[in-house]
Amino acid sequence: MPLAAGDLLVYDGSQWNNQGGLLYLDTVNDRVGINTTSPASTLQVNGSLALTTVETNASSYSLAETDCILFLDAFPAGVNVFLPVASQVVGRQYTIKKLDVLTSHIVSVTANGADKIDDVQTKTLTMQYAAMTIAAASVGGGLWRWYITSRA
Repeated sequence: MPLAAGDLLVYDGSQWNNQGGLLYLDTVNDRVGINTTSPASTLQVNGSLALTTVETNASSYSLAETDCILFLDAFPAGVNVFLPVASQVVGRQYTIKKLDVLTSHIVSVTANGADKIDDVQTKTLTMQYAAMTIAAASVGGGLWRWYITSRA
């Protein structure tokens, strides 16, 4: 089967089918389009996007590479959330949200090792529905850090 630019062959168990347009690779501009054949960004998705969400009331939780959004019930005594090493996940974002009503049940978000969140080791969420989105980034000179990109 001759292929054209942007063609994608998918094997359905019995035959190969051309699914061009479902996933489009623009190797000239280093772009990927999902459900579009003309991506204008490095990754462009023409459709909805589902992210992995986790809801827990564990006393501690280590964020994994498959996590994206974490909902926490800090009852009965608070929750400690541990971030991965920033240098190993540059560009990764996590959103962390506290659900329970008691301000005495604190959600503590702690950076790994020498990493920092902005300029401190630990940030906290105390109010019900308080949330933060954080992202890992290189700050130059071989240093990495987690930055809070939004807070509610």
